[in-house]
Amino acid sequence: MSILEQFGTLYHDTYPVCIRLNPHIMAGGNDKISVGHIDSKFGISIHQLPLVQRIVKATGLQVEGLHMHTGSDILDSEVFLLGAEIMLTAATSFENLDYIDFGSGFKVPYKDDGIQTDIDDLGEKISERINAFSQDYGKEVMLMFEPGKYLVSEAGYFLVKVNVVKQTTSTVFCRC
Repeated sequence: MSILEQFGTLYHDTYPVCIRLNPHIMAGGNDKISVGHIDSKFGISIHQLPLVQRIVKATGLQVEGLHMHTGSDILDSEVFLLGAEIMLTAATSFENLDYIDFGSGFKVPYKDDGIQTDIDDLGEKISERINAFSQDYGKEVMLMFEPGKYLVSEAGYFLVKVNVVKQTTSTVFCRC
């Protein structure tokens, strides 16, 4: 929080910012790739939103966007919708947002018969919700995602040669 306050004090009229909020959602394929939970080091806790608002007001910081990222390999579109509700509720605390970035985390298939996030279902549901929000907010707010792995996961192959295998009592580590 101190960095946000320092930045706002020094650059409030120079650079607009996007604030990453931690929505406290446990999401992702496993614990190691879940980054939106309460103990995650990423983002400002959603529970600290009143403090963020005080800093924005006190410094005159220009907040143009909000961002979250809950994890990777998320299969259930309802997780994204839960995050959307949290972010859209937070967004009402800020005037004149241009965008809300829902991060990434789409599950991609790693095999021919693998499962993946139903992007069509998610797109329909989240588009409906962001459009309703924009109407209530009084201006169109851009919806953003960061679909990196989703876009490139089938674009090539990753070839490696294992040259060291270290085994402990519970884990095998490979160095490629």
